[in-house]
Amino acid sequence: MLFSSPIFFLFFSFYFIAHWFIPKKYRLYLIVLGSTFFYGYWLPVYSVIPYLLFLIGWSGAIFISKEIKHSARLCKTILVITLLTIPLIFFKYFNFIYSDIFNFMVNDTNSFFNLALPIGISFITFTMIAYIAEIYSGKSQVESNGWVLLGFVLYFPQLIAGPILRPKELIGQIMNPLNARSGFFLFGFVMFSIGLIKKLLFADQIGSEIDLVWNAPIEATSIEVLGAFYGFSVQIYMDFSGYTDMAIGIAAILGVKLPINFNSPYCAQSITDFWRKWHITLSTWLRDLIYIPLGGNRKGKYKQLFNVIITMLIGGLWHGAGWNFILWGLLHGMVIGFTNLTALSKKLIKIPKFIKIFLTFHIVSFLWVFFRADSFSASMVFIEKLVDVSFISNQTTSTNPNIYIWILIAIPLILHYWDRQIYIEKIIRIISPFILVPTLLFWTIFSLFISHGQSAAFIYFDF
Repeated sequence: MLFSSPIFFLFFSFYFIAHWFIPKKYRLYLIVLGSTFFYGYWLPVYSVIPYLLFLIGWSGAIFISKEIKHSARLCKTILVITLLTIPLIFFKYFNFIYSDIFNFMVNDTNSFFNLALPIGISFITFTMIAYIAEIYSGKSQVESNGWVLLGFVLYFPQLIAGPILRPKELIGQIMNPLNARSGFFLFGFVMFSIGLIKKLLFADQIGSEIDLVWNAPIEATSIEVLGAFYGFSVQIYMDFSGYTDMAIGIAAILGVKLPINFNSPYCAQSITDFWRKWHITLSTWLRDLIYIPLGGNRKGKYKQLFNVIITMLIGGLWHGAGWNFILWGLLHGMVIGFTNLTALSKKLIKIPKFIKIFLTFHIVSFLWVFFRADSFSASMVFIEKLVDVSFISNQTTSTNPNIYIWILIAIPLILHYWDRQIYIEKIIRIISPFILVPTLLFWTIFSLFISHGQSAAFIYFDF
């Protein structure tokens, strides 16, 4: 069920009415019931997956908490995390392992099976792994009431595409949600509207224009390839941050505050800075559960380089089962690692801020090519077309650029610096609701009109 679909508006209308009238002590059951329906709407049989992960996580947490010895506790934690990752490996990586690795060795190209990937399985799995890690470290206690943990796992605003939450960020809130104060409700409405506009007016429209180029770059002109290059950088940001804005808005309307997941990432001054601003909850998850346990920066620069590369490699694999995702993560790790390892990081300090932002944005955009392309070979074709000077010089002067796509790309980039929750909160305080609400309603209706009531699936639903 898409946040941007008519069926979701119908679902949420009934859910909000029930949330409003049901006593607080029963809202936890409403969360479980409503979230189960929300998740299972696409494919009901897959509703068993979050329940399975919940059972593994809850019973595993009890299993770990009863152990006093550190070594045995660690072994049990590893076992539980392994069990949590089995569904993810089965649905997301088994075909890749069998088709791309095993069949490569035996010179066979057949897939073992072809099952649809359960939406949000990576997010749910990482959420439960974070819970188990906190049980192991003693940062969280085992929930005696299984309904509470089930509500934490299933909470529908963040169920499918995050943000990736820690227990302390949600459990207390779903047990005692804030009252529906007008200010908090207004904030939720504004965030949801902004996210919907990002998705329908920009991400979907850009995607419809550039998908043909990405699917067949060899047949595109240089200006079309360049538009697809910049277009995807804008599309994926407006798509994913738009989803997060809507999730934050929906939760706020229901009295729950979700963490910030984006903070103007294309204003970053280095790749390291980019990952502090992009998909923040995943970045902190990778830092806390992979990078720091590996040793972080505590064991010398070369060990730090290794730790960074391994961390980002896992981040690439988390996004998808394919060599292009592995390469994407590996390259991010290498850029971050070698920047820290060499004197380059110190030299970057002396470079003007706008140049650092410009360079970082283009490095990120270049690496997005491997993320977006269907395969490594397809990414090479796109890059070759992008940098082929002779191809550009051979373009006829009659080639007319698509002004529409360039406007859709330019507007988000121009406004990007102010696309932060702190500025949205300031706008809510400064502008009267009697002006702000009608303005957002106009642009929301306009976005729905432009999209003809249809919406493409969110990019991160594949992860």
